[in-house]
Amino acid sequence: MDRPRVGVLSIVDPREEFYQGMLKSGVDMKQLEGFLHAELIKLLEEKGAEAIDCGRVNSKKEALEAVSELVLRGGESLIMCIPGWTYPSIGVAAAKKAQSHSIPVMVLAPMALSGPTAVKGALEEVGIKNRTLFVSGAINSPQVASETMAFVRAATAINRLRGSTLGVIGGRSMGIYTAAADPSQIQRIFGVDVEHIDQVEIIREAENIPPQVVKQYLEWINENCKVLKDGEVVTDETLERQIRSYVAAKRIVASLELDFVGIKCQPELSDKYVNQCLTPTFLNDPYDAEGKKETTPCACEADLNGVLTMQILKLLSGGKPVYFGDILFWDREKRLFTIANCGGASTWYTKRSQNPQDNLKGVELVSQVQGKAGGAAVHYIAEEGEPVTWARLGRTQGEYHMIVIRGRIVRSEAFENMMKWPVISIALECDPAQILEVYPSQHAQLVVGDVTKEITEFCRLLEIKTLNF
Repeated sequence: MDRPRVGVLSIVDPREEFYQGMLKSGVDMKQLEGFLHAELIKLLEEKGAEAIDCGRVNSKKEALEAVSELVLRGGESLIMCIPGWTYPSIGVAAAKKAQSHSIPVMVLAPMALSGPTAVKGALEEVGIKNRTLFVSGAINSPQVASETMAFVRAATAINRLRGSTLGVIGGRSMGIYTAAADPSQIQRIFGVDVEHIDQVEIIREAENIPPQVVKQYLEWINENCKVLKDGEVVTDETLERQIRSYVAAKRIVASLELDFVGIKCQPELSDKYVNQCLTPTFLNDPYDAEGKKETTPCACEADLNGVLTMQILKLLSGGKPVYFGDILFWDREKRLFTIANCGGASTWYTKRSQNPQDNLKGVELVSQVQGKAGGAAVHYIAEEGEPVTWARLGRTQGEYHMIVIRGRIVRSEAFENMMKWPVISIALECDPAQILEVYPSQHAQLVVGDVTKEITEFCRLLEIKTLNF
């Protein structure tokens, strides 16, 4: 993924006599302001952002020109560094210009508090949403880096969601209310267009896949995974249909310029054509038989809120694969949940290796236990290790909220072999019963790494209530 593009604008005192007076007392304020400005740019670059230097301004005219330049350069967020006193009207002008282009704003107070607190208050007075970070100590401290980058990543995710397209292939699956959502509400809050596509398009496109492409995928799967054919559910014919379905979905994503998708599958395709388990598996993977690729978050059962959460986690994590599955088992004493998708999830989660073969050698294709048309289910047990962020968008009486859970991948022998599906067990920091009391779905979305600050900031900027565990 492209680096986040963040503008750095220092807003300073318009009064030249202030600087002359400080020089007489032995303090070169312009030099100090320049140092703080440069340190902030350096920090952002070191943390993986593309810092756009918007310069040092002391008037509304200069501030507006600087933000206009930021817009032209594709800026996705703006940090207004205010080292001391300035006229709050300058900050309001810059923030309002940024707001008109949907660019979130942070006020950074690296030194004296008079200016930034005045600007913060002014922004609140006129209704401009902002984040204010007060620095106590060095501007390059871990705390400043963590808080600043959480804002930058959240702002970037908001910008990259806007104008994107969520493809829904099919409709509501098996009567699942929490998988359905209001497309107009999704557009209003997130700026995402919801495009509905009939499932017949998968069948139509699947039948047009060239035999050599099917052969390429079949050989790749047989070489890298353990395929357990039973002559009834998993056969050459059902595997070929599953491969055709995946390549068809991949082509539909490309031709319609879809950014993330949900596929109904059950019961029509799973009963009358073939189950679609390989489609969410490989769309969510950063590789397939044709090589490395960008992931396309894909949710089973056409779960709109689930795949919207997946796309948010992908953006906040810098493009990592996202796992999607069902909450199945729990152990209150050990504070863990075991989560398993009903047949297809990113194989990257077996070992989380950059080498596809390392991940795939832990994968089995086994007989699916649901769906009359047959087809393989993907089975693996995720290797323990990294921390994960588990999140879920839900609605209560039409109002969105976000559940945010911090955990770690562990092994749970009591549960992990009960279902021959992609299985992950998550150890929590809280009583799992607290989560079950408020959790809004059977589906879980996970990404490796701790992005709890980022997702909380994302929701704060969009005024979505968060429940953190």
